[in-house]
Amino acid sequence: MRQAILEQQVLRVPINRKSLRSRAMSRLFYLCYVIFDIYHHELRALDMNTLPLIFRYWRSYPLLFLFFIFLSGCSQNAELFKNTFKDAVLSQEDITVETKDIEALPYASMYAQLETGNRSFVVLGFADPNVQSQPLQDLYSLSWLSADKKTLVTESGRLIRTDGLIEGNLLASFASEPDPIALGLLKDSTPLTWQRHIDWQPGNHFGVKLVSTFTRQGVTSIDVNGREVSAVHFTEYVNAPSYDVSYQNDFWLNPSTGNVLKSKQRVAPLLPSLSLVVLKPFSPSS
Repeated sequence: MRQAILEQQVLRVPINRKSLRSRAMSRLFYLCYVIFDIYHHELRALDMNTLPLIFRYWRSYPLLFLFFIFLSGCSQNAELFKNTFKDAVLSQEDITVETKDIEALPYASMYAQLETGNRSFVVLGFADPNVQSQPLQDLYSLSWLSADKKTLVTESGRLIRTDGLIEGNLLASFASEPDPIALGLLKDSTPLTWQRHIDWQPGNHFGVKLVSTFTRQGVTSIDVNGREVSAVHFTEYVNAPSYDVSYQNDFWLNPSTGNVLKSKQRVAPLLPSLSLVVLKPFSPSS
């Protein structure tokens, strides 16, 4: 984990360097799957296009490859890992992963679905702790990777950057005040209004002001991978004054911790919504 230095207490998300690293990480996840096939004598998964990629990453990440070779000696764990990636990551259809397989994987994971596409299974590629002043502590930027080289970056459940989405991408999100979601919407002291600025493409949309108001809708039940879970529903009403556009985001929170269990968020004012369901949450201690 690397620490990101925030200047003037304004959150900005780096774009180019992380974008390159996101693509590299998504390739590594695919290579993990290929390596398991090799060590289980399924050589048909190895083709001439994959060979150069394997040798290049072998030189850059030798410890990672040794780790997976070690796992290949344990047939039960290796088979579970390989099958989960084959069925849940490489598929082009709506994904459903069994709870036992989600828990067995060593990565935090989510379902992600654009309103214009199929549901995908994404895994946590890396977590960057942000160092900034009180009242926020232990704030992480979480980068979630898909098999088709898409990247979603969240903080406290808030979508702050995307990469690889066909419809368009959120390039950056920054604010001078902490996000009420990060502060904890269940706390009486948390303000229910907030402003931030975002950049997105296609088009030259930079520094677009968004004004948010949060409203508590009450306690409800949500489906998390076939399991009914109690959650507190908040709606975020968002206005983009310069575009005369208004829309809403929805967040379902754990009643005990206030962590986001599920959300439906607009990527940007003129882009589609993205639904996220946390399957295995990130833990800084793991």
